[in-house]
Amino acid sequence: MEQPRAEPRLLARTTADGHRVEFGLSVRPWRDRPRVVGWFTLGVMLALTALAYAYVRRLLRPLDDIGAGARRFGAGEFDQPIPVRRADELGQLATDVNAMAASIHQMLEAKRALLLALSHELRSPLTRARLNAELLPDTAEAQAPRQALLRDLGEMARVITDLLES
Repeated sequence: MEQPRAEPRLLARTTADGHRVEFGLSVRPWRDRPRVVGWFTLGVMLALTALAYAYVRRLLRPLDDIGAGARRFGAGEFDQPIPVRRADELGQLATDVNAMAASIHQMLEAKRALLLALSHELRSPLTRARLNAELLPDTAEAQAPRQALLRDLGEMARVITDLLES
């Protein structure tokens, strides 16, 4: 004969041939040592939470790298590219951002070279004109036009400097 059980089961069924099938968890450990089971369950849940956090941080590390790289590129520091850690979409994004940064750096260097060339081309004739004006003879009738010419050349030099700096 079958003895009735005092422990409740989650699912208990009797089959057509008379056998009894029970599914469920035993409540005996909860009844005998509730604190041990509770602390063990809490420990397991905390460990799983810590593992999940570490895994998600590892998955999102490329986004942190891309964000730091974008801030560096925005500050004009193009010497260190974004590390490509994976071969998925985030790795492709890091590669694309690196290519964009290299292109921007190349454009900035071309702009700088153009400004240096413009500066030289605009200031060289001014310097020659100023030298020629200063080498004019020091006669009384040539003094006023000479001073006006030097003043105009100085103003042109300031305008060119302001244009190049802006």
